[in-house]
Parts: sequence; structure tokens; C-alpha cells
Amino acid sequence: MTIKTYRNALNPSTTPQSRPVPGREAEMVRNAAGGYVFQLDDWNLLDRFLILGTEGGTYYANERDHTVLATDALMRLTADDANGARLVQRIVEVSARGRAIRNTAAIVALAYVSKKAPGVETRRMAYKSLPTVARTGTDLFAWAEMIQTFGGWSRGARRAVDEWYKSLPDDRLGYQLVKYRQRNGWTHRDMLRLAHATPRPLLGWAAGKPSDEAWLAPPVVVGFEHAQAAMTAKETARLIREYRLPREAVKPEHLHDPAVWEALLQDMPVFALIRNLGNLTKAGVIAPLSDGTKRTLELLGSPTRIQKSRVHPFAILLALRTYAQGHGDRGKGRWTPVQPVIDALNAAFYTAFGNVEPTNKRIVVAIDTSGSMSGWQPYGGDGSMSTAELAAAMALVVVKTEPNVHVVGFDTDTRPLNISGAQRIDDVMRITRKYTGGATDFASVFAYAEREGIHADAFVSYTDGETWCGWRHPFQAMRHYRQTMVSDARMVNAAMTATNTRLSDETDPLALECIGLDAALPQAIASFIGGM
Repeated sequence: MTIKTYRNALNPSTTPQSRPVPGREAEMVRNAAGGYVFQLDDWNLLDRFLILGTEGGTYYANERDHTVLATDALMRLTADDANGARLVQRIVEVSARGRAIRNTAAIVALAYVSKKAPGVETRRMAYKSLPTVARTGTDLFAWAEMIQTFGGWSRGARRAVDEWYKSLPDDRLGYQLVKYRQRNGWTHRDMLRLAHATPRPLLGWAAGKPSDEAWLAPPVVVGFEHAQAAMTAKETARLIREYRLPREAVKPEHLHDPAVWEALLQDMPVFALIRNLGNLTKAGVIAPLSDGTKRTLELLGSPTRIQKSRVHPFAILLALRTYAQGHGDRGKGRWTPVQPVIDALNAAFYTAFGNVEPTNKRIVVAIDTSGSMSGWQPYGGDGSMSTAELAAAMALVVVKTEPNVHVVGFDTDTRPLNISGAQRIDDVMRITRKYTGGATDFASVFAYAEREGIHADAFVSYTDGETWCGWRHPFQAMRHYRQTMVSDARMVNAAMTATNTRLSDETDPLALECIGLDAALPQAIASFIGGM
């Protein structure tokens, strides 16, 4: 062996990613691809679970394995009652701010803490948080399902359900009872029976036991009763306008009529709208130059409506992809997309993040296009979006916000990508699909920047973290870049999957580990980079 070979084998600044760094073995674990990275602590793993969920698993591990990994962290945190208040507050904060792709993980976590926390005060706090986390009847039913899974009903669980119903005034409760009558085998009648809820005429109506006492039903309930008795679609359309009824109040046979969809559109919530764009287009309500299109553009173009609805940007992204392709999951139903609606969805995606002020820093945005990113489709119902495409869409928020950005893609090596803030999201995702992906070497991003003489204030990467094939670790490459190019360059790594590893060195004050599909991500990036 030559001196160079010995030097490379023992040098702590150039360790192959297939081996742990000498002296830091205790901090590093082997990722699913075979590379060595840093172990993520339980609090950060909980965040990834709450925000990303584990649906679909990853390229290297199935959904069940990732779920076990994430829930093990939840179990360890719950077992220490000193974590109680912080744990409940974290679940509530992620859920209430709409940061997560779906609310399901928060529901699961809250139910687990409610049943398994060793301290009475922690369990009481978790039960008390139910109305904040379970904001719809669907959420309530999901929570009840998990309560049964984690040990069954107790006095605390019954009281929590009772408080959930009592927290809603009649008009809002009536809407919940009409819109979410049943989900996954659960009904409000089941909940009321199990919880022994405080008697109330409206709840008696929901349970099929009308009260003898005189009471004034909220308009949505009156309208629902009329709609269920309506003989014609025309009559149903009139009732929808008069009582502002949701789609779930309409008899199924009347949902084929354009007049009904036109009436529903007038006050349709944002989330319901983006889920029904295909139906509205098939019915002819959304059509070139139609009044329905005009109303749709008004609703999608309202920042107040979008931000108040707390619709997650991912939901808009999924709606954009589905609507633009002209058919639903597995090809069910077909329509001809209307271009202004696609443009409005594109704009709404950015609106859902809120206002993000540019930092005006020099930023390299790096998108992982390796095989594990481009060859895996965990999200999108029909598997229509790869993780790499989602990464490109999230990266575009930075590209569109910041004036000084250079975008690259990396797998075995790093290359520039022809992406600018002037492009639409679907165009950018199309560019990403051109790359079939290879092995993963995140460290190559910093080597590329050195090779090309790029002086960057910050690097922002979007990756699943399964880097493994480089001749040095990413944090070592970043350290070398600072030594030769920009001494205070910052690194933000956005994890696109709920793995239990991190690429950044937690002892590095200029490095930040984030979650790639967090609705608060663009602001977090701007705050960290802007703090230079």
C-alpha cells in the first residue's frame, strides 16, 4: 500500500460514505442504502412522522418498517412522563398550523399519548387537546379507532368525546353532523353511544332519537332534511344555495346534474374545490370562459381563503397534477383540463406557504435525482408523483422567492438543471422526470461547486438521505468547501422521507436539518439563511 492509500484510509476528513468516520462511530448508523450517516434523535423523528407520515414507505423500506421505526420513537418519548407537556404541545402545534401532509399521524400520536402516557396530567392534557387536533368528524372517528387499538374506552376518553361535541355551537356542529355522517365504519351515533355524551336536541337528531322538546335546528340540518326528500336535481340546487349545503348533503343520483355542481361551487371550501375540479369539469361547470371557471379562479385566487383553510401545499400540488393529466386515480373519470385553472392551482401552491421574504443570498438548490428518489412514488394516490418530483416542486418555492439561485441535480455526480422561477410546477416536475437516477452521492454537490468556482452563501438540498457512494461524507465535503471557497456557507437539508437518519452534523451551527414537505419549510429556510 502507498502512503496515499494509508492516508486516505485514516484521514478523518476524507472517509468513504460506506464507512463511519473514525472517532465518530458512536454517532453514525448505516442507512438503508449502505452508507453511514448520523442518527436522528427521537424528537426529530417524531417531527418527520407527524409531518410526513409513513404512507408508502420508501424505495428501500416498506411502509410497515417505517411505521414501526417512527412509532417506536413515539413510544419511547411517551414512556418518560417528563416529556408529557412538550409531546402534547408538539402534536398540537404541527396539527393546528396545518404543517403536515395529512392529519392522520397527529391523530394517531394524540390517541397513543392519551392512553399510554404514565402521568395523569399528560393524559388529561392530551384528551383536552382533542378538539384542536381532531377538527372534523373524520378526525374524531379516526381518533376513536386508535383509542380502541391502544386499550379501549375509558372515562377520560368518554369525557374527551363529550367535550368535542360540547365545544361546537349548533351551526358548526350541524355542519359536522351533515358532512361527516360516517367514515370507515364509524358514525356519530356510535360515538354518542360510546361516550355517553351530554344530551342535546341536535345530538338526539344525529343519533336517530329526535327530542320531544322544542328546539331550533340549524339551517344546514333543515336543508339536509329537505335535500334528502328532494325529487329533482333542480330542487336540490335551489336548496344548496338557500342553505349553503355541502356535497355530502346531496342525494347521489342528483350529483350527475350540472345545475347541482354549479350551486355547490358558489360556497365550496378550498379543500373540497381542489378535490372536485375534475367532477366540475366533467359536468361542464368548469369550461372555457364559463361562469363556473370565473368563480373557480376567484376561489383559488383568494389568499385569505387558502390560508384560512389550512390546506397543505401538497394537497394543491396533487390536485394540480391530477387535474392537468385529465383523469383521476387509476384512470377513473376523464375530463379536458381548462388551462386557467391549471395556472390558478400553480399560483395557489405558493400562496399556501404564506409570505416568504427573499434573503437575497447566493443559494445553490440541490435536488436528489438518484434512483431511490426518481424510482419511488409513495405519494399521490395512484403513485403519480415520485419523491424527486415532489422535491423539485418544493425547491421551486425557494427558486421563485430568491433572486440569486443556481439549481442542480445530483446522484452519482452533480449537474446543473434548467430550472427557473418563471416556470410552472408541472414543467419543473417534467424536467426532473428526464433523469432515470443512479447511485447517491450528496457530497458531490459541494465538489461540483468547488470545481465550477461557485461562491454560495448557502446550500439547500432535498433528498431522502440515502447517500452512500461518495469517497467522503457530505459534512466533510461541506467543511472542505468552507475552507476553500466561502468560510461561513450554510447548509439546509430537507428530508423528503421519514427515515431515522440525518445528513448534517448536529454539532455544526451552520447546518440545519428540516422536513421536506413541511408547510413551514420555506420560512424556516429563509430565517436560517437570512440570519447570516
